[in-house]
Amino acid sequence: ENSFAQNIYTIQKDAKIYDLPGGDFLTAKHINNKTLLTHIGITGNVIWEDSLAFQLNLDTTYFIWIAGFKNSDEYIIAMMSDLSPNTFPWGNQNDNDTLIYQFSKLNLSSHQFIDHLIDTFETQGITRPIEFSENSIILTPADQSLGIFPFINLASFSLDSTMLLTPIAPINSVTISVAPWSAYNFEDTIYLHQSQEFYHTIGKYSSNFNLLQDNDAVISTGQNWNRAFYQNAINHDSIFVFTQGINAGSPYAEWRMDWRKMDLSEINHTIISSPIIPNTNWNYRTSFDKIAVDKTNRTILVLANEDGANGVDMIQKIFIYDYSFNLLCEIPITIGFKSTNTLVEMNNRVYLKTINLTNSELVLVDCQIANTTETFYQNELLVYPNPTAGKIYVTNNKQAMLSITLLSSEGKVINFKQNNNLIVDLDLT
Repeated sequence: ENSFAQNIYTIQKDAKIYDLPGGDFLTAKHINNKTLLTHIGITGNVIWEDSLAFQLNLDTTYFIWIAGFKNSDEYIIAMMSDLSPNTFPWGNQNDNDTLIYQFSKLNLSSHQFIDHLIDTFETQGITRPIEFSENSIILTPADQSLGIFPFINLASFSLDSTMLLTPIAPINSVTISVAPWSAYNFEDTIYLHQSQEFYHTIGKYSSNFNLLQDNDAVISTGQNWNRAFYQNAINHDSIFVFTQGINAGSPYAEWRMDWRKMDLSEINHTIISSPIIPNTNWNYRTSFDKIAVDKTNRTILVLANEDGANGVDMIQKIFIYDYSFNLLCEIPITIGFKSTNTLVEMNNRVYLKTINLTNSELVLVDCQIANTTETFYQNELLVYPNPTAGKIYVTNNKQAMLSITLLSSEGKVINFKQNNNLIVDLDLT
């Protein structure tokens, strides 16, 4: 655990997050066809930021992902432009697009972009890079050309640190279903894990994508509406799966939690009734991006709310379980918009990510805050400008503020002050 990690981080609104060794992290936000990259230190300080543009003059571009070479300070920033946007909805049986990808290499020590590679793919997308080794990031373009549906073929390429892209295996060597999938890599072995409505499959592959072993298992509550909202490898021989299903016709009424080995053989599981919302007969429901695992505290966190909840006055809670599925605590959440609040795994801890008009906040979540209210209560602030002194004064008239951050409309920190007063002054000069 990083003892200097902050309880709260402020980042750009809707920015994507990438963990770095030692507790720092990168954020990426695509604005006006450029990706704004920010290197944030473990204490929340901005170390560096710069924007990355596509090297070709294209109308519309997107940020896709960040991936790193193992044990290296070099990272790949992937951006994309779609020349034939017809991919969705899935199931057209021939919905590959012509996608132009730009892979830009960032040296984190010098904060310099030192190389770019641009290539064109006929694919649904390259969405899950595999950080394979010190000299290889594996790319898996998904192919669903005519005649393949309801399956998807995965091509495989190795992008090395010299920016050379080399094919690994033929495009039809790996076939998966049209279903959520994850890729895991331990030593020289690659696992492709998929969740279906009622069961899971996992394929074990060599570095050349030769199939070594194929396994499947039922991981489901056994009725319709079952969805695996979380599936992830926790270590080299342990997968955690969280499934939500119905019971006796009541939607979202069951939560199933599974520990599985990498061959999907069972370690432990439980099926519980999801908690009941107070003063109702309705169950809390969860979704994608609302389940996370805290590897430091060895806990499972579930963010759940009313069906369709959005406003700050709706009921939302975080339920925290230990690795044996015992409920440790419940934390009511009264900040953010419930439909956009998510849980983020960062530096082996779990943060609640909220979004407001100008920025996003990451709030560290564990049972220690279950007995406090300072983090999770939203108050109206009164602002008094003093143009002559170049200051503004902020108060909420009710509670002393431990800290306050002033940000620009772009989410940049203008001033930060730690205090314990009812009135805080912020210098604007």
